[in-house]
Amino acid sequence: MRNQVLIVEDSATMARVLSYLIRQQLDFEPIVKASLAEAKAYLENDPCDQIAAIVDLNLPDAPSGEAVDLVMGKGIPVIVLSGLVDTKVRNVLLEKGVVDYLNKEGRYAYEYAVKLVKRLALNPSIKALVVDDSLVSRSLMVSLLKQHNIKAVEARNGVEALGVLEQHPDIKLVVTDYNMGHMDGFELTTKIRLKYSPEQLVIIGVSMESGGELSAKFIKNGANDFLRKPFSSEEFHCRVMQNLELLETIEQLHRAATIDELTGLFNRRYFFDEGEKLLSQCRKNNRHFSVALMDLDHFKQVNDSYGHHGGDTVLRTLSKTIQASFKGCICARVGGEEFAIIMPDYDLGEAIELLDRFRQEVEETPIIHEQSTIMTTFSIGVVDQGDDLDVMLKLADDHLYRAKDEGRNRVIG
Repeated sequence: MRNQVLIVEDSATMARVLSYLIRQQLDFEPIVKASLAEAKAYLENDPCDQIAAIVDLNLPDAPSGEAVDLVMGKGIPVIVLSGLVDTKVRNVLLEKGVVDYLNKEGRYAYEYAVKLVKRLALNPSIKALVVDDSLVSRSLMVSLLKQHNIKAVEARNGVEALGVLEQHPDIKLVVTDYNMGHMDGFELTTKIRLKYSPEQLVIIGVSMESGGELSAKFIKNGANDFLRKPFSSEEFHCRVMQNLELLETIEQLHRAATIDELTGLFNRRYFFDEGEKLLSQCRKNNRHFSVALMDLDHFKQVNDSYGHHGGDTVLRTLSKTIQASFKGCICARVGGEEFAIIMPDYDLGEAIELLDRFRQEVEETPIIHEQSTIMTTFSIGVVDQGDDLDVMLKLADDHLYRAKDEGRNRVIG
């Protein structure tokens, strides 16, 4: 089932624009209701699995924001779109806990609303740490993060925060106060940066203290951003969203540089960069280290018979089997239909045994493409001797060609 976004809007034109953007940019399913009555009837019969709702503040049968209260009462995050420019109304709604209040007359409002929906869909995978010795301040920031679907854990000072980070290594965002006992925000930021780079974890400093040098000092100690207390909920959310988007952009660039787009396996560059490091570590610590090179048999026939789309289906399917079969190994696509596996802590006999189980599984498992069933096999060469990855791969390649010459669908080491 596709992710759903509820749109409560009486303007058919605006509802069409929002629906188009949601489908095109997010591939989510928009559910449009034109009145409070329609929205109420829908929510009474629906399990309320919506990612978010975009709600008009003034409807013919709900002129004072009743639709907003209705949808929020179902636990659905609400983005308000309104033609009313009223600071007092805006502040009341933000205090109620709406995700944001947007002026529908602005050209960018619809794009921004869809951007917020995307953020709300991504945020459940984000875990944050809020560090502040004030319970009131800490609770406020935790509450603001939860409004945007971000899970939050807490710490009262820097010492506690470091312990929480040890327990929750998947934390992606730290919001820390400056002035705390035991360890202040500057020292905490410095210690976090010894382990996590700004590309791995976002740190936002906060403080009530005045002085322009405070924000600069936070940034120089390794923080990504700084907020001065008291801040508005909008400013807090904007800074959090902006920094998380930057973190994700960096992750996407890193993925593009290291992952093969078609198969999801590591690419050739990553294989050699990380493989050389791992080989050095294994040799230094007297650990086993095996390298295998695998080539699909008769792959040209697959492309000729089923087209390149069929060939891509085979490569993607087999790549999933490779990932499942060689956990703890470095698995890479190093050529068109050629794959390489680095197997740390496997001696030659263990590597051959594992590779042969994989080979048999591939031989016996059909791949379904459209209305066709495709059977495939691998020829595999493997070695466990050598202090240079290039040399080991050359030896594995020699064994691979022997496997081809001796009839294919076999492992030689």
